[in-house]
Amino acid sequence: MAICTGPQPDYAPFYVAKEMGMWEKYGMDLTISICPTSPIAIAAILNNEVAMSNNSVTGVSTAIGQGIPAKVVLPITLQPQEGNTYVFVPVDSDIQTFADLAGKTLGTITVQGLFHLGLADAMTIQGADPTTMKVVGSAPTDLGALLDSGKVDAIMIQDATATQIKQQLGDKIRDIGNPFAIVPWGKKLVIGAMTASDRQLNDNPELYRKFREGWAEAIQLTEDNPDIMYKVIAEYSGLDPALLKAITWGKWTTELDEANTMEMLNTMLKYGFVKAIPEFSQIYWEDNGS
Repeated sequence: MAICTGPQPDYAPFYVAKEMGMWEKYGMDLTISICPTSPIAIAAILNNEVAMSNNSVTGVSTAIGQGIPAKVVLPITLQPQEGNTYVFVPVDSDIQTFADLAGKTLGTITVQGLFHLGLADAMTIQGADPTTMKVVGSAPTDLGALLDSGKVDAIMIQDATATQIKQQLGDKIRDIGNPFAIVPWGKKLVIGAMTASDRQLNDNPELYRKFREGWAEAIQLTEDNPDIMYKVIAEYSGLDPALLKAITWGKWTTELDEANTMEMLNTMLKYGFVKAIPEFSQIYWEDNGS
């Protein structure tokens, strides 16, 4: 049984549970790999290369709008209101607030992705027009160099990469805040998810019931065994174990809040990220027990 996750610490419970043999209790000999981008993750489930792959609620919603049949099976983490996600600018920049990014260039992971959406809404709240901000997509590991070289005016990134960039660039940069702290849909925001295709879910619903049950147990195992958690994250992510203790962690979750999700989707529609809003049942697998 194969799945792929993102390289972020958010997915640690899958690895901790594998290290401790928990998945075997559910009849799974689990193989875990990394899917670094949303297109790769979507292709992996559509081609049935993995049983689940990492993505985001925004990523799945965009895919559905393009006619791709996929759903969230497991929500992974909730966005913290402080730390974890940062907007970095050069220390001598005149940018002080999110609104000051009007007319500027932002580097982030995905154009019209979750970070772009959160920052656009924060700019609107502060009275600026986010459509005047140019957004450049980049691999997370390249964002620090983009900012340092002056090719972008700001970057938006989450931990653990954010803390790595802070360590690399030091007093050359400063943070202007976490946009999700001021947008109304940011307080219950799920920032990671595991997804499967509609065909996979229809063909083997019992497997995904086991994943849901196992995910809750895996979270508890991870919280109860921090030493194992740091060890396995360092192994799969390549991050320095000392760095892991310096980052701000998201809170693992088993719940995807419908009202909050729909508010976020309405925000995507507002900024033209989607042409139509999918129903919650199109996004999230609602097990009917069949």
